[in-house]
Amino acid sequence: MRPTLPVLLLSAALPACDGPPLMEDPVLPGSVIRGIVTAPDLPVDQPLGPTVVLLSDGDNPMPPEGIGLPGTFAGVPPTAWTTGPGVRSAPFALTSLDPARYAVNAILDMDRSFHPEVTALATPTCGDFVGWHREGFDTGPVAAIELGDAQRIDDIVVGPLRPITEPNAVFTIEGDRTFAPGAVWRIVAEGVTAEFGTPEEERLPDDPVVGIRKIVEAPSSGAPCRAGFRVLRRDRDGDGDVDSLPLLPLPILDDQWPIAIVEFLGTPVDSDGDAFPDAFVREDVPAGEDPPFIVAVATTAPIDGVLPDPNVPRDVDALDVTLTGIALAVGDDGSLTVLDVATLPAGAYGMRLVTEAGQLWAVPNELDARLAISRDLPSPGLTTPGLPSQGVWITKP
Repeated sequence: MRPTLPVLLLSAALPACDGPPLMEDPVLPGSVIRGIVTAPDLPVDQPLGPTVVLLSDGDNPMPPEGIGLPGTFAGVPPTAWTTGPGVRSAPFALTSLDPARYAVNAILDMDRSFHPEVTALATPTCGDFVGWHREGFDTGPVAAIELGDAQRIDDIVVGPLRPITEPNAVFTIEGDRTFAPGAVWRIVAEGVTAEFGTPEEERLPDDPVVGIRKIVEAPSSGAPCRAGFRVLRRDRDGDGDVDSLPLLPLPILDDQWPIAIVEFLGTPVDSDGDAFPDAFVREDVPAGEDPPFIVAVATTAPIDGVLPDPNVPRDVDALDVTLTGIALAVGDDGSLTVLDVATLPAGAYGMRLVTEAGQLWAVPNELDARLAISRDLPSPGLTTPGLPSQGVWITKP
């Protein structure tokens, strides 16, 4: 599978409540991972959205536990959740899998904005619930699942899902956007009120009512669901010092969020002459082959230079992003090869900003209606276009 960042089934420990049982599946090709998603604090005053269970590389999971991409996913409808007080659960099944090491996480998509093929919508947003299959159930590291050929594992617990209260990392890059070792870029929070669904004026009389859903709010809106950056430095072992970043094997990086990943896109191609790219072409690999991800690592800090104390979050509207001297090539098998940024190819680079909760925003992204690369994707029902500033990228001469 292509990369992109624990216990027995606990049904006996869950409170007695009504809900759908785990049903026996017919024999399916490949291997199978089944289990339950659990959550202790789901809202009772609003309807649940769908739950998405995602599978990624066990050695390089999707953010914030790694820099990988999900390889496949399974949907869980709102009606699959048990009812009643206390911890609630829902069954899931991931089928037709190849033998590999896998990581499993889940997103309860409360605002129904998740779309797996649109970068800006393929991660949770503020108000969603998220959780992982971990060692020690709740607080331990992600537990990789070793799956053999034609094997079935039925006792995987994902969760407990917890709500995201962090601002959405929506930004644009201001000023000079030249890629060079040691470069510092100023990124500024910028609300995008892109909406989804069928506009009321376009609905037919018999159309089902589809709510218009904003994925982010403007910087001026109230906390916690607003565009901005939550700076958080982690001292997980309580020794008074900020720990090393757990998702990359590079001890010089602190466990400080958000992190910035600068990804090589290729050469911009504008075939129709409208001054905006139709695509980014990678010329560093033979035609027909999947290119490895080439990413550079950057550090972030508030523009006033004041970092919060360990484990104390600070919300800010602008960050300085500093390019380190380290870059990585991420292979199809999840392997990481350390590179020197000075040797990276010339061309266009995008930036992904990742929060500790796994929220992600990237520029350029598919919400910029001017970019032709967005038109090649299935429409998520976008009714309000994004802002032109969401189409910017970094250029390496």
